[in-house]
Amino acid sequence: MYPVCFKIVFSSLDGTLLELDRKWIVSALFNSECEKPGSEPARLGLKNMAGVFILVAAGIVGGVALIGIEILFKRHYSRQQRQIELTRHAFDKWKNMVKRRKMLRGTIENQRRSKLNGSLPNFTIPGESIDTSNADGIFVIGEGRYFDV
Repeated sequence: MYPVCFKIVFSSLDGTLLELDRKWIVSALFNSECEKPGSEPARLGLKNMAGVFILVAAGIVGGVALIGIEILFKRHYSRQQRQIELTRHAFDKWKNMVKRRKMLRGTIENQRRSKLNGSLPNFTIPGESIDTSNADGIFVIGEGRYFDV
């Protein structure tokens, strides 16, 4: 099933791996022509670390740029929201003024009609009846409220 795994296990059991380890690693340390480890400390210079400094600098510049973009976006958004709020306020004011004008026009028109027709003004309260049988110019509305004309 796994022929490579079985070969490694068998060579470990019969000592072949131990023999190769002695031949390649242990003997190479004592008979090598390479420098021995620890004879001179490894130093990292600016050339080796330049990439790290470039990445840090790019991160700082990118962060500052994103903060600037966020500030500009926030200013634009808050101006837009303020404009929407002012527009709504002006619309509500205008709408209330139009309602008031309609109501005043209606009452003025009712007064003109009543003067022209010689009839009495309309003082009805929704849901209540008016008793106009009294000839004194006093109207009795529903539950005993009186209006003098």
